[in-house]
Amino acid sequence: MSHLSRINLLCICIVTAFLCAYTPASLPIPSPPIYSEIQIDLSSPEAVEKFHTIPLAHDCGAHHDLNKKTMQLVVNQTELKMLQAQQIPYNIIHNDASAFYTKRLKEQTFNKKSAIDIACDFTNYPVPENFEYGSMGGFLTYEEIIGHLDNMHQLYPHLITAKAPVGEFETYEGRPIYWLRLSDNAAVDEADEPEVLYTAVHHAREPMSVFQLIYFMYYLLENYETDAEVKALVDSRELYFMPCVNPDGYIYNETTNPNGGGYWRKNRRPHDDGEYGVDLNRNYGFKWALNDTGSSDDTYSDVYRGEAPFSEPETQAIRALCASHDFKIAFNNHSYSNLLIYPWGHEIGAYTEDDDLFQMLATRMTAHSSYRYGNGWDAIRYLVNGEADDWMYGEQTEKNKIFPFTPEVGSRIDDGFWPEQDRIIPLCQQMMLANLEAARLSGAFGIVEPQSSYALSSQAETIQFNYTHLGLQDSILVQVTFEPISDKIISPTRTIIVNNLATLEQQLLDYQLELSNTIQAEDKLTLKIKLDFGDTDAEQFFDFVYQPTVVFEDDFENGSQWEGNWFVSPEAAHSGSFCLTDTPNDTYTDEYYAAIYSPTIDLRNAEEATLTFWAKWDIGNSYDAVYLNVLADENTPQCGQYTAPGSEWQRERLPCYDGKQNEWVQEKIDLSAYVGQEIQINFEIETQNDEFEIHDGFFIDDLKVYTRNKMGLHFQSKVFLQGAYDATTGAMRHDLQTRELIPEKQPYNNAPWNYTGNETYQIPSSYAYPIVDWILLELREVSQPTVVVEQIAALLRNDGVIVDMYGQEGVSFQQTKRTGEYYVVIRHRNHLAIMSDTPVQISQTNTYDFTTSIEQANGSDQLIEVGGMPTMRTGDTNSEGTVTVADLNYYLTVSGGVSTYNNADCNLDGVVTIEDFNQLQRNSGALTVNLLRY
Repeated sequence: MSHLSRINLLCICIVTAFLCAYTPASLPIPSPPIYSEIQIDLSSPEAVEKFHTIPLAHDCGAHHDLNKKTMQLVVNQTELKMLQAQQIPYNIIHNDASAFYTKRLKEQTFNKKSAIDIACDFTNYPVPENFEYGSMGGFLTYEEIIGHLDNMHQLYPHLITAKAPVGEFETYEGRPIYWLRLSDNAAVDEADEPEVLYTAVHHAREPMSVFQLIYFMYYLLENYETDAEVKALVDSRELYFMPCVNPDGYIYNETTNPNGGGYWRKNRRPHDDGEYGVDLNRNYGFKWALNDTGSSDDTYSDVYRGEAPFSEPETQAIRALCASHDFKIAFNNHSYSNLLIYPWGHEIGAYTEDDDLFQMLATRMTAHSSYRYGNGWDAIRYLVNGEADDWMYGEQTEKNKIFPFTPEVGSRIDDGFWPEQDRIIPLCQQMMLANLEAARLSGAFGIVEPQSSYALSSQAETIQFNYTHLGLQDSILVQVTFEPISDKIISPTRTIIVNNLATLEQQLLDYQLELSNTIQAEDKLTLKIKLDFGDTDAEQFFDFVYQPTVVFEDDFENGSQWEGNWFVSPEAAHSGSFCLTDTPNDTYTDEYYAAIYSPTIDLRNAEEATLTFWAKWDIGNSYDAVYLNVLADENTPQCGQYTAPGSEWQRERLPCYDGKQNEWVQEKIDLSAYVGQEIQINFEIETQNDEFEIHDGFFIDDLKVYTRNKMGLHFQSKVFLQGAYDATTGAMRHDLQTRELIPEKQPYNNAPWNYTGNETYQIPSSYAYPIVDWILLELREVSQPTVVVEQIAALLRNDGVIVDMYGQEGVSFQQTKRTGEYYVVIRHRNHLAIMSDTPVQISQTNTYDFTTSIEQANGSDQLIEVGGMPTMRTGDTNSEGTVTVADLNYYLTVSGGVSTYNNADCNLDGVVTIEDFNQLQRNSGALTVNLLRY
């Protein structure tokens, strides 16, 4: 290089340095104010009234505990003095919040990528390969944010644009406000694709708001080629990102607190009085300066709204971007408080005309995150004006209506504005569903939900599904294709066209399901439903079981079999006239708890088990909750299709039901973890003090527990006992039950039966049929009828139907094949055993009925007619297979009106009298067939 060149270069550098020395960015940086984290006592009406006269920033990072009537938030020292002047009681949590979080970040030892432990095994979105922690206590500096944006475009230039400034807008310190577009053809603005806007860092002290967006962007880019759902969304949507709305304030925090923990909120505009900054989220034009509640005209205030609406270049840039695009949904990301807020925010009790739609969108967006959702007042008891969400929705002159949301990322308990590093990835993952749903719901999108039972009863059934259109783009044409997955479904693939449905509109869809003749009881079937929305598609899968065993059911039409303080009510019903609910004919109250327990349910014979019930509910979102538990060794919460992880106000991370579900839906819970056990089902409702929010509670109907049994055989039979049968009534006497003489445990463990089972009487007192006595069933080999394949004890109803220990019709065998031929044997303790005349083809569907004719039994002496009805012969008091003098001698030893459960009680009236002798004498000389002799 020549000497002249060196001089020229030196001059250029001097001039450049001189010019830079006079830019606002290089002016002396004033010390940041001190912020304190406090908890305010709002238990008195006076304190509440005074509190709302002070313009404080309690939209981000504030926690209003409705139950304890406290507010936890961050204030600067001027605001703290205002609280003191108003004599509003408070406790200081951290005197210098910034110093606390800076120290916490510095002392953390975590240095690896981790994944969130999501309740109910919700999708765990893998950490993107290019996602890295930053150098600011684990968070990204502004330069590192820009570096990631540049890296994304370099790696995926066809999917994401290079960062670009919004017009010529620059911050006070001379920085552009960057945006990017992510789509399959990113370089081209395709007018027919729905557009979504994601912003972050309106407030400078909220680094999680941008970090979770970086995670989301990398996730889409890296999974585009391998994940069909991601590809469909990217191909059919245009996703716009403005990762740092407030670069000046963000850089100020990293300058004053390079290790993280900075607490500056506003931008960095200087004011004549020596104060700095405008709260960008109070600077929007809709309802700007409506009042001083939630915004302020004092420059010192963290919610200073600026001199005029859109006075700041940052908000001007967002206004320009929104005016030049047709955004359907916007996420204005903030932190923290585990919230999802939507309009209106400026007035108590004010709801938009789209409030039902906002609730639906929010319900889907928060399904995995336990975020509380609602408008500003409902969600956090806070009013605000000049805010982004209200402007995006309410201003519809210079742009179209946008459906905006404010996620507040992170919990008040663990996180604050500067979470520890090991919380960063879990918080990013917690927002993934919401980010994906924003993209999905911005266009044409819908879901199908089954309206038919999980259990199929016949080989030809009409299965009904309800299609609900959820997306913000009206349905022009949606193709719903039903495709059988199981080879035993012989009905063909069928496509139904859904046309011209508006958002939230529904249509009922029928599919004619035909099953092969080879179908067997308890076979599982799968149906795939593909939804083609034109620009994208989705798939749903539904399982059905053909004729599963019902081990427990309750339609609540005849009262409740349950114990506890939920009640049967005619207030609502899915079918019939009654259902089960927590608070019948009324709304529930604050600080309310009620639980209910089912009878014991036997899953010992099952290899799979499923609970289904129909439900609808209105439960205070993220505050109140209904929990479904299974009680075996301990009470364990259950995950369902409609549960969400509990919030910090509920049983945190445990699955629960909350929010609103106005229409009946069928819930399905997999109970297979409990096979081989006896269980109870438990519902609990637990409510907080949420300032008298009114909610109707939880409704349950048509509850069933199905099983697919070990080897699967469920057998039904019917028989009458001669000693108990009354020809005048056509039923058997049930004196043993009336006298409470039926033993709790089945009586066949002794000789000559030597049965090893331990069935225990557990039929509820509300059971509709009287019980006569225990009996013992056997299945025997066809080739060797003396060989017992399997035995099981059961109970006999007075109408002759054999039921299990819970009163469910039929019994379930554990080792026997699902179908096959067996001789059927029935024994009773003082009647002659009987066996079917021929081998019986046993399956789920048939009932072997010994009451139809004498010929049903193996040998004409097996059954005796009483009033024309075939019945089992009584008199075998010693249970050895014949009626002889030995039985008479047994009778004589216990005769004389003994009131007990005794084999000499031939007529089963609970006492041993001459009536029993008459029964015995009548059958003297009778014997069972040789195959059954003991």
